[in-house]
Amino acid sequence: MTFEYKDYYSLSLKIPLGLCIIFSILLIIIIIKIINIPSDKAKFTISNSISIIILILLILSFVMRLDYGIHLLYENEYDYKSMCGKIETIEDVYFSPRYYYNDKAVHAKIITIDGKRLYFMTNGELEVGDYIKVEYLPKSTFVLKVELIHDSN
Repeated sequence: MTFEYKDYYSLSLKIPLGLCIIFSILLIIIIIKIINIPSDKAKFTISNSISIIILILLILSFVMRLDYGIHLLYENEYDYKSMCGKIETIEDVYFSPRYYYNDKAVHAKIITIDGKRLYFMTNGELEVGDYIKVEYLPKSTFVLKVELIHDSN
């Protein structure tokens, strides 16, 4: 399986960062409006409170998506490294972007190969114990290419 750097860049950096900025601006506008309400009126209404809470939750959800993608600011697709090894663990990634490979949804996982944790998109065909060869970006740990060397069976 091969994944495009530009897709990782867009889904893990550009989109979440852009949405964080937009929601932060909306949050600032709401706070400024609340501050500028005349003192004889109630400054905090339930709708204002709910709006602020929703915007803060949206900002936090997109900040969590930036966890790996923020490193793409400091690397490009030619910075990849290669390694071969045995898959030790496969863990779920929460708040991961939706990604499609050959028109099928794939899910983000963290795989550990010989002690190195890597961010990996999979459709579930690889298992713990499989020997694989990967090309990955060292700072973000995004796997660009995966090749199964042989099954664990």
